[in-house]
Amino acid sequence: MIAHLVVPLLKSLGWTTEYVAIKWKNADIVLFRKLPRIPENIVLIIEAKGIDTAAESAFGQARVYANRLKVSCDLLVTDGIRYRLFDNEGNRIAYANLIRLKKPSPKLFEKLMFTRSI
Repeated sequence: MIAHLVVPLLKSLGWTTEYVAIKWKNADIVLFRKLPRIPENIVLIIEAKGIDTAAESAFGQARVYANRLKVSCDLLVTDGIRYRLFDNEGNRIAYANLIRLKKPSPKLFEKLMFTRSI
């Protein structure tokens, strides 16, 4: 799931290996706005589930990781096909289903585009 669906999507959105950590501090994927890879530089925590599991159910797990790291960042849950982006409070920011893209989908991709802060 992570290696075949999520990471290729992130790469297509401009994320490079340096800013993407897989299985970092128990989180499936962590994205960093800049180096070094420390909690203060986290921009997004991603929790991935299998296609047979509702991605929404992973929000609580992603939030636990953010709380453990003492960061307030956006949280993305996915099953590799459906992507739901939330703020740390649980408010849905964006959504996309890669099988059936709808009008709100570009908002998710805009939010996930890599923009390096210096």
